[in-house]
Amino acid sequence: MFKKILLLTMAVFFITTTSFSPSLKVHAAESNDTGIIHNINSANVYKGPGKAYGTTGGKVLQGELVTIIKTSGNWTYFQSNDDYGWIASRFVQSSLGEAVLTNGKASHQLYSGPGTSFGKKGSAKAGATTILFEKSGSWRQIYVNGQEAWVAEKYIQPTYGVAKVKATHVNLYNGAGKQYGTSGKLDNGSVVAYAEVKNSWRHVFVNGKSYWIWNAHLTSTDYDSISHKTIISKNYANLYNGPAKVSGAKTKVNNGTPLVSLATMGSWTYIQTSSNEGWVWSDSLVDTTSTAKITGTSSAKIYKSPNKSGGTTGSLAKNKMVAISEIKNGWRSVRSSNTKGWIEDKYMNKTMKISSKSEGLSQSINNVNVYLSATKSLGLIGLIPKGSTVSYLDEKNGWRYIQAGNLQGWVWDNSLSTVSQLGGLTLIIDPGHGGTDPGAVGNGLKEAELTLDISERAQKLFDKTPINTSMTRTSKTSSVTANGSSISTSQSLQKRMDFAAANKKSDDDIFVSVHINAGGGTGGETYYYSSYSRAAVNPYNADSKLLAQKIQARLIDYMDFKNRGTKEANFYVLKYNSMPATLVEAGFIDNASDAAKLKQTYYKQQAAKAIYQGTLDYYKAKGFDVDAYNL
Repeated sequence: MFKKILLLTMAVFFITTTSFSPSLKVHAAESNDTGIIHNINSANVYKGPGKAYGTTGGKVLQGELVTIIKTSGNWTYFQSNDDYGWIASRFVQSSLGEAVLTNGKASHQLYSGPGTSFGKKGSAKAGATTILFEKSGSWRQIYVNGQEAWVAEKYIQPTYGVAKVKATHVNLYNGAGKQYGTSGKLDNGSVVAYAEVKNSWRHVFVNGKSYWIWNAHLTSTDYDSISHKTIISKNYANLYNGPAKVSGAKTKVNNGTPLVSLATMGSWTYIQTSSNEGWVWSDSLVDTTSTAKITGTSSAKIYKSPNKSGGTTGSLAKNKMVAISEIKNGWRSVRSSNTKGWIEDKYMNKTMKISSKSEGLSQSINNVNVYLSATKSLGLIGLIPKGSTVSYLDEKNGWRYIQAGNLQGWVWDNSLSTVSQLGGLTLIIDPGHGGTDPGAVGNGLKEAELTLDISERAQKLFDKTPINTSMTRTSKTSSVTANGSSISTSQSLQKRMDFAAANKKSDDDIFVSVHINAGGGTGGETYYYSSYSRAAVNPYNADSKLLAQKIQARLIDYMDFKNRGTKEANFYVLKYNSMPATLVEAGFIDNASDAAKLKQTYYKQQAAKAIYQGTLDYYKAKGFDVDAYNL
């Protein structure tokens, strides 16, 4: 579901004996997809992709949920709760995605077929997450509450996943804009199912009801929202395929194993360890926010409560490592490999705290174990998921002392990659045309005035970042437009290239030229130069294309434009540039609908935001740390 927005497919397997089998189109099975057995009461499982291979002796039943591993011809290799092998692809129906039950009802009746004439199969609450399968008339086949069933399509809202609110008291609006009014609030950390984006507003669903939230107030489950936990069961906890015991346990997680929790569903939590991931019963977990060692005594008593009156539950020997989850009145709530309780703070030697100023940022290459010291001998204290950004303060013998969220400890240096910083980068913003050249004209607008307005707005956004910005012109006339005197277009374009070259500080600097289109079309497009079919001039072909793609994606989103795509072009400011460069066409000045937007302050600011956020997206793809500056 989640900066990864992590999509958690509920691998909850259910066997049903219903004989209902409607005649519907079967979607082709795709590898690593979720599927359901369809159009047959029971089917033999084969050892290979064909009957000639013989059966395994196993069977799958209609309505059984499976994981599709791969396909070969008309056969599908699958894995279910208690079997694996090959089955004819016509009996496997691929999932069509996720959805949420909505439309205002507290609960929805489920049926065994597409209509009320079929038998009832219980009900599901509004807001329940479902897996979508087939459609028949006005009915949808779904998988919910551990079973296959049918529900009226009007109660289904397809979703893209789940995200968290990252601001305090976020308003829920009745439409994609403040003008639609509010219908409540959500607190920081609230989880919502989400769907499409419209003009920077995100369609969300809360308890099955439809609302809109400003998209910047939602976040994927990145490292800061991940909780560090460990198992506190007597010896181990079973790790299940889905949020129910009927999904089957795939392995065991030992008591004390460092892990992170990524999502919850009911009484279940989706976790990730250094080697596995899946669902565990939430009561088997406890938070771990820091670590300590027993010191100052040969044996420290563990009490039932943060005082001595409640009696003891055991003791811990000197140098024993414990996880700390709470501090209260001079006592610390601790957990070790075989016990938990409270210990007086004076008997603990806490782990070092990281300075507020770190030496730099790194990113984990794979899931990374975090250790108490710069050696494995003192044991693990936590886990960092792959791709997490961490700050580091110290280095020692091939180890780094890091902080990630609320976790501090030592990791092996080879498990981290350096994250570049934005400081020192230069962005050249080029407002197209100017001076005696108005550019395209239409609907009472001049291109040169619009490009300057949008560019100035973009520059103000970048002022809040470490990126340096320079504009090829800052008024209607400037050096690139000969300060009012007549100069040719080619001279003006070359002056822009000279300006860029003079202000270039590194190979990571970029150039964005802002234009408004004309010619009877509608929508937005971006251009880049490629030397694949021409003499090489600007060598930054791949980076130019990447920059164009990132800005184009944001332009279409923020401006609600028709997507005209990212295109190759031989434009002067792209071909003869000395850095990665793109040219943005923010709508058509001679199109009434596009021009109506370009007359509004809101949409001119949206165009600036598209350039800003698209640029950050580009730098993120290049390995720079931009998260603190995202809109």
